[in-house]
Amino acid sequence: MGAGGGWPETPGQVLLAGRALSGSGKEVKGQHILDPRTGLPAQGHLAAWASHPSAALADAYSTAFLVMDAAEVEDFCRRHPEVWACAVAGYGSVRIFNPGLLA
Repeated sequence: MGAGGGWPETPGQVLLAGRALSGSGKEVKGQHILDPRTGLPAQGHLAAWASHPSAALADAYSTAFLVMDAAEVEDFCRRHPEVWACAVAGYGSVRIFNPGLLA
């Protein structure tokens, strides 16, 4: 278990009342998201999801989390407790951040 609440398992249920959920990934469209820091395809995660009260922000965060590494996602979620994130670093490697929002 990493500091800040990430762990390698998936939630059984996610409550979304008053919240949006967005996901980004590479499996369907391939390497279509570029890391703005390098101009190269994102290397952070295979897939990422974000939940936030704002649908626009949930969408932006899921894309940003795809670019970030786990430590960056963890730090962001620690500073923004209203954000829930799930990131897949590799097959069988899932991290959940701010799990207090999960049932």
